[in-house]
Amino acid sequence: MKTPHTAEASICPDRPDEPNWIRDLPAQDAYKRVLVQDIYRTRAFEQIALGGACPCDVRFPSWATAEHEFQERFEDADRWEMLEASREYNERANELRPAVMDICRADGNW
Repeated sequence: MKTPHTAEASICPDRPDEPNWIRDLPAQDAYKRVLVQDIYRTRAFEQIALGGACPCDVRFPSWATAEHEFQERFEDADRWEMLEASREYNERANELRPAVMDICRADGNW
């Protein structure tokens, strides 16, 4: 069952749910969930900026790429390494955000 998380839930309503393992992480591991979400958002923004279009399957892709990147790069990282990585992903996403907003607004997906 898809649950709206924000007011933007009406945009691309068929977006994929987070994988269960991410949602089911214990509270003390919330930083792992945040990192996967940061990877997900950053990679989607990069694809939108690169392609110049914002279809729903690009704005809200499968979680597989973010999961894979997390597992490959951060599975064995400690909490502080993950927090630093989250900061770096957020910086990248925030750099792209203005352009991505313009592209997605033009496509009706912001």
